Amino acid sequence: MNYLVTLLMTMTLAMSMPPLHKGVSLSNWFWNQNDQFDADTWITEQDYVWLKRQGYDHVRIPVDMADLDESWILPKLRQAIQWGIDNQLMVIISCFGDMYNNQLVPQENYQGKLKQLASIVAEFPVDQVFFQIANEPDVPSPKQWSRIQTDMIRTARDVLPDRWLLTSTPLRWREEDGWDQLKAFSRMIPSNDQKVIYTLYFYEPFFFTHQGATWAGNEAKQVKGYAYPVESENADEVIRNLPSGVPEWLPDTLKEAWNKSVLGDRLQVVIAWRDRYQRPVMVSEIGIHRPYAPKDSVGRWVTDVTNLLDQNKVPYTIWDYRGNFSLRWDDPDFSVPKDEYR
Repeated sequence: MNYLVTLLMTMTLAMSMPPLHKGVSLSNWFWNQNDQFDADTWITEQDYVWLKRQGYDHVRIPVDMADLDESWILPKLRQAIQWGIDNQLMVIISCFGDMYNNQLVPQENYQGKLKQLASIVAEFPVDQVFFQIANEPDVPSPKQWSRIQTDMIRTARDVLPDRWLLTSTPLRWREEDGWDQLKAFSRMIPSNDQKVIYTLYFYEPFFFTHQGATWAGNEAKQVKGYAYPVESENADEVIRNLPSGVPEWLPDTLKEAWNKSVLGDRLQVVIAWRDRYQRPVMVSEIGIHRPYAPKDSVGRWVTDVTNLLDQNKVPYTIWDYRGNFSLRWDDPDFSVPKDEYR
C-alpha cells in the first residue's frame, strides 16, 4: 500500500513539472572561459543538433553573473537560447560565478543581477526556457540558505511570474568543513512556491569523479587511475602511487566499497526528501573528470547512475559537453581541449 501511494505521488510530481529527463551543461561558454575560447566557435548550433539526435532533451547554460555587462554576452546568450528552441531542446539558464554565489547571495545583495538575467529569460516561452537562481551558494547552513532561497524566488517572480524556477543546494551543510551535497540537500526547507525544482549535484564517490582535478583539493589531485566499482586490488595500486605526505585518512577512504547498490543507498536521501515535501527534484550535475579516469569505469559509473536516476524518476543534467568532464571526450569527430580549466 505504501509503495502504491509513493508511486502515485511520484507520478503526480512528474506530470506537474516540465518534461525534463536528460540534458547536458554547456560549460566554459558564458562562464569560466579558457585560453582557447572563441565565442563564435566554442559551441555552435551544430552541437545542439548533435545533442538532439543523441536523445537529450535540454541544455543547461551556466552564466557568470559578473560578466553580464560585457558587450558580447547578452546578444550571444539570446542566440544560444534560440538555438535550443529551434532544435526542440529545453534550456536552463543558470546563475554561476563566485562574485554572485559567494558574495552577493550570502550578503543578500543579489537582486539587481538576478533580475538582469531573469529579464533575458523572460523574452522566451515559459514552457521551454527555465531559470536556475543560484549555483552552490556559499551560505553557512541549509537553514540560512532556505530563507535566502525563498526570498530569491520571490525576487525572480517579479520578472518571471509563471515560469518554472530551479534552485540549488548550498555549498556546505555546516559552516566548518561541511562540504556534502546530500547532507545539505536533506536539510533544506522548500518554499511555498509550487513551480520550483530543487536541485543538487551527484558526484559520488568524490575521489573517483574528481580524480586528478587540480582545483578539487590536494587529495583529489593525487588520485589517478581509480576504478569503479571500487575493488581492493585497484584501490591498493592507487594508494601505492600516492605521494608521501597525503593525509592518513585518504587510503582508508579510497578502500571504501562503491558500487551500484551503494550509489542507490546514497540517492535515497534525495528520494526521501522529495516524498516528504512533495516537491520536484533534479540532479543538475553528474559527471567524471576524464583525464585520469579509466575509460571502462567511466561507462560503468554513468550507466549505474543514470539507471538509478531513471528508476527513481529523477531528471538529470550531465556535466559537461566540452570541458574536462566532456560527454564527447573519446569522440574522434569532436575536439576536446585536453587542458585544465580555471
